[in-house]
Formats: sequence, C-alpha cells, structure tokens
Amino acid sequence: MTEQNDYFADDARQVQPSELIAFDVPIVSANARANELAEMLRFVQDAATFGVAPHIERVRYDSREGTCDISVRDAATLPQRVEHQLFGAARKHLARFTLCGSNELGEPLEPGNLRVQPSATTGYPNAANSDADTSAAIGSNVHNG
Repeated sequence: MTEQNDYFADDARQVQPSELIAFDVPIVSANARANELAEMLRFVQDAATFGVAPHIERVRYDSREGTCDISVRDAATLPQRVEHQLFGAARKHLARFTLCGSNELGEPLEPGNLRVQPSATTGYPNAANSDADTSAAIGSNVHNG
C-alpha cells in the first residue's frame, strides 16, 4: 500500500517545528521547508565554529521570496573580520541571502565550487585573524562568474 502526499507543493509545510534555536540563534523557516532549515543550520554552525554566532540576532528564510535574511546585532559597529566570516559562511551554505544591506547569491553546494575555499584541516573557510587579513582575503575570494 502506498500513501500519496504532497510534501513538495508550494503551500506544503514539510517540517515541524519551523522555528528553533541553534547556537543561541533563532532560525525560522517562514514556510516550514526542510531545505531552508538545513541551509540555515549549516550556516549557523559555521558561524558558531568561527565564534561569530553571538553577533547574529536572527536568521529567517522566506521561500516565497527565495531569500534568507540574516539580522545581526549592531550592524553599524560589526568588526570587518566578523562580517567577512559571516559572509563566508553564508555564501557557502545559503542559496540566496541578505546580510548587512547586501543581497547575494551563495555558491552551489558542490565540492570544488566554493567561493571561500575551505581549510584543508577543518573543511571550513579560513578565519581571518585581523582586518588586514580580511581585506586581503576579500580581494582573493572575489568570484568573477
């Protein structure tokens, strides 16, 4: 006996709960989509690994808009190093996102096609140790699609 379901219909809610807290960061899938929660969890995990998760106020994915909105605490005073690490994690894990006033597309989740190259030892993008390192890394990681 097979059961028909329509988990992939535009209005289908795939997961419950659609809101949760990971690494002290609230994450919300406005339309309860599994892939949105998975992307946001991977992003927040990287942010926590870098030690920058405390700067994130909330992460919310709206599948109708196709965008993940990353709200940060004190965006005006966010250190450049922290911003760089958040952008690196977002580009690695989120299909489309807004962060610090920028609307960007992330990279496909295919090995070898990452804009921010992972460390050989951890698999995560290399963390910048200073704002000077961040400026150099930003210049070397620009993707000229």
